[in-house]
Amino acid sequence: MQCQALVALRNLCVKDDENKVLLANAGAIDAIIQAMQNHRDDVSVQARACWVLSILGINVDNKIYICENGGAEMIVRSMWDYADDLGVQEKACRSLWTLSVHPQNRDSIMEVDGIPAIITAMKNHAGEPDIQERGCGVLCNLAANDDDIKVQIVDEGALEAVVMAMVLHGENENVQEWAVNVLYKLCIPDNIEKMIEANVAPMMAVVSESFPATQEKASYVLEQTTV
Repeated sequence: MQCQALVALRNLCVKDDENKVLLANAGAIDAIIQAMQNHRDDVSVQARACWVLSILGINVDNKIYICENGGAEMIVRSMWDYADDLGVQEKACRSLWTLSVHPQNRDSIMEVDGIPAIITAMKNHAGEPDIQERGCGVLCNLAANDDDIKVQIVDEGALEAVVMAMVLHGENENVQEWAVNVLYKLCIPDNIEKMIEANVAPMMAVVSESFPATQEKASYVLEQTTV
């Protein structure tokens, strides 16, 4: 019943911005978060709940409400509980990417260990382009304007995951662009040495030639990390 209800909510709001508001006002977000709490042992509930939250969270007010009411905690917990489940990881990464767009939500995501959860998902599912793209997107949002967070992301092991994504998905434009975006964000003086050790520079040289849209940011990172 829970799974069917979540699919129904998804269908009602996926292409209807008005319904996203109406459903949230009717208590849908609270019900989804409660379902994740009550059915922690049901992988289908966790995956579908993350999916619906990612859609409802497109609305700005919903985005904030989800994190203020424990949504980020439930999403990250599902990632740890089902680390090997592709569906949960993909939908959770999608949700966190949507939620982390808003600056107000970034602390909430970090407080529940969102950074290591994302990096672990990227490493455990290195061959899955959607997880790589969305993982990079989340890290990029979290790193937006805070040098301390940029250092923490690197210290948690993000460079290894991002470089591996670039190696394994060399023909995937979306993965390459988001990988460059996050490396550009992380390219601050405190991180340069570790970026050199992670062999970021060779990847920047390759991607800037293969994907012109990345050239400006990739060239900057290449300049900073070339010894």
